Amino acid sequence: GESVAVTGTDLTITFHSVVSDERCPREVECAASGPVTVSLSVQQGDGDPTDFTLQTFTDTNGRSPNVQFEGVTNRTEVGEYVIQIASVTPHPQNLNTKIEASEYRIALLVSNN
Repeated sequence: GESVAVTGTDLTITFHSVVSDERCPREVECAASGPVTVSLSVQQGDGDPTDFTLQTFTDTNGRSPNVQFEGVTNRTEVGEYVIQIASVTPHPQNLNTKIEASEYRIALLVSNN
């Protein structure tokens, strides 16, 4: 539910929630790790906010690679800007520890299109 005004732009981004976190916990050996999905909204200037969902894979430090995976949308365009997930933390530790919604932090990269 936290919002941030992006310096040097007319964008305000609101982080709503982590919709799902299918990443393999650090203390577990998995055949494959899934993505983490976040819900955001972006308001440009005085316009209406636009809701969107982004997904990404991360390493065990929560960093998202700067690549696009087939079927996974880790970036979106809003006007002349591209908004991309840079990281989602914390990374799951084990199967018994649930990450509370208030613990999640995301870092976004905003660049000119």
